[in-house]
Amino acid sequence: MTQDDKVADAILEILADGTSRTTEDVQETLDGRGAECAERAVRVLMLLKHRKRLNGEFDPARRSWVWSLKV
Repeated sequence: MTQDDKVADAILEILADGTSRTTEDVQETLDGRGAECAERAVRVLMLLKHRKRLNGEFDPARRSWVWSLKV
């Protein structure tokens, strides 16, 4: 299992409760799990979006991407 796979699993776990979160929210949660996780968050979020595991949309009001699990 690669580091990206571990980060992907952690991100999916974070979003499993159904709550949408900004990129910063996800990074802060991952920060407690290790510095490498937080640094890889953006790349892995985009990868999961590309793989159709997550919904990701830019929210101009929050000035951030907002992420949720694809249902």
